Amino acid sequence: MATYATCSASFGGGNGNVTMTMTRTGVNVDGNYDLWTATLTKYYKWNINSNATKYGSMWANGALIWSGGVTIGGSGTKTLATVTNIRIPHDSNGGKHFDFSFSQELKVTLSGSYVGSVSASGGVDCDVIPRATKPYCSPTSVYFGNSVTIKTPRASSDFGHVISYSYYDMNVQIADNQWNDEFRWTVPTSLISKMTNTSYSYMTFKVDTYNRAGKYIGTNYCRLDLVLPSGYEPTVTGITYTNEDAAIAKRFGASTIIQGVSKVKCNVSATAKNGASITYYYNEIDGQIIPGPNSFFTTQPLKSSGTVTLKSTVTDSRGQKAALSKNISVTQWWSPTVKNVTAQRWNVSTNKADDEGTAVKITYSFSIAPVANKNDKSVMIQYKNGETWTTLATYTDSYSGENKVYISSADKFSADNAYSFRVLVKDYFTTDGVASYAAIAPSFKLLDFSADGRGIGVGCKAEGGKLKVDMPLEAQSYNGYAFDFDTENQIDTWIPVLTNERIQNKDNKKIQHMDVGWSNWISCGTNACGVTLKYRYNDGLKLCEINWDGVVNATIGGNTMGYMWTGFPTDKKPKGNIFIPVPNSAADAGLVIRYYPITNDITKGNFTLTSLKNNVYNVYICGTFMYSYA
Repeated sequence: MATYATCSASFGGGNGNVTMTMTRTGVNVDGNYDLWTATLTKYYKWNINSNATKYGSMWANGALIWSGGVTIGGSGTKTLATVTNIRIPHDSNGGKHFDFSFSQELKVTLSGSYVGSVSASGGVDCDVIPRATKPYCSPTSVYFGNSVTIKTPRASSDFGHVISYSYYDMNVQIADNQWNDEFRWTVPTSLISKMTNTSYSYMTFKVDTYNRAGKYIGTNYCRLDLVLPSGYEPTVTGITYTNEDAAIAKRFGASTIIQGVSKVKCNVSATAKNGASITYYYNEIDGQIIPGPNSFFTTQPLKSSGTVTLKSTVTDSRGQKAALSKNISVTQWWSPTVKNVTAQRWNVSTNKADDEGTAVKITYSFSIAPVANKNDKSVMIQYKNGETWTTLATYTDSYSGENKVYISSADKFSADNAYSFRVLVKDYFTTDGVASYAAIAPSFKLLDFSADGRGIGVGCKAEGGKLKVDMPLEAQSYNGYAFDFDTENQIDTWIPVLTNERIQNKDNKKIQHMDVGWSNWISCGTNACGVTLKYRYNDGLKLCEINWDGVVNATIGGNTMGYMWTGFPTDKKPKGNIFIPVPNSAADAGLVIRYYPITNDITKGNFTLTSLKNNVYNVYICGTFMYSYA
């Protein structure tokens, strides 16, 4: 191999010569050719006395590269011709041998001898130009388990290849002494286990080119994109669940889920394939969405009953998904209800209502959710004795009843006194119970004297030190002003009508004793989250008292409009804004009952249960509040 060569012819008894020199000046690898420079020189020891033009030529690789006329006079070395950038194409294998020659006229007599012309020829074995194969893949992207053709378009049939691939930490040879222009190979599915965090990856093929003599020519690379085929998604193998409350689970069964009460503890079993891992769980049930990285989770109490579907979707580290649904049977439950409670004095002997009766007849309707007939059921008839509720009767035999009747024994309730009653309904979940109220008044007495002789009752029972009047009264005038007392109500509250010895309401010339008796409790119904609101009023005093009671069985979102009660009478509504804090077991929840007479949303003019801070769910609340509607 060479990058330099000469050929020479002598003359003049060996005292002179003509020489052609070939010198490589560049290499073009992509074009597979060399660039050469050819130089023709003359040398003579002594002077040649000649000015005539002499003709010569140079050839390289079978082509004439120069011809022309020159002068040869003078002594020493003289350059006759120079040719640059002679392109010598190489063979397809990168190698090349080429011949070169010259012919030059002298036509001189030297030392008595005539020299006509001289010529010479030579050859060059060029250095090999590397011709490494440039591979490519067809197709450029395949699924694991499918085949790919690695195209190896050789520059020469004398070339062969060694092929290997790199994938993650692997370097594996797949072909040796491959003497074709392509190589077909199947991508092993076992490689999927290396690709744990994506569904797409790539491998690199390395192609080393050698000639048949084992000489290394060069190396080139190509890329193959790899795609995860179907069938490598994760698998959701099962969903198990139990009641989160251990006490409820023990009483009703671990798999018994109770509407509005039970939080469901769930566990999702899932497996990933070929080295992947489960990274995310997305659970949907009864309008709840519970996402996260854990296979286990606990729901909020389920609002629906019957068959409720839990759908769990898992995602693995490659982004592949799988889903499974589980039907959960939810047993119906509602907060106990009691309604249509009435109380009236009763004569046991005649079995009829009697204003003078000393027994009481209580009528009521109630309903308790059976919960697969495992729920507690208790209905208590009670009356108020001072500040304490005393139980008259308890029933535990039924989950519901319409217009039920309880009659006390005779002489239980004095005709001289008023009494308050309630029907209290309880189940397993509402230990404080749900109640509805009624009352009976004292029987009528035209005139009564207190035992200490210091009190008189007109139309009512007397109390010591008081004059009590409980019947309409028209009296004579006071300084010309007529008294007009209306005392039909059970409770007498007197309003001062004299100030600085002047009589109020002079224009009408009468003093009016105001009607300050309280109405019975009137229900506004139950709002959408399960809490009942009722009210009573005193038209004389222009006072209204509201009472709320129930279990919040639908989530009250923090800082939302909450849930309204409608149907409240317009003339009894507050005149301004009201905020009533509602104590409950959800600490620091911000639960309130509010009333806005003027607002831009649908709660305008309605009592509303809402939360000013946190979400509230499954708490029992009760209480009362009094305000003036004057």
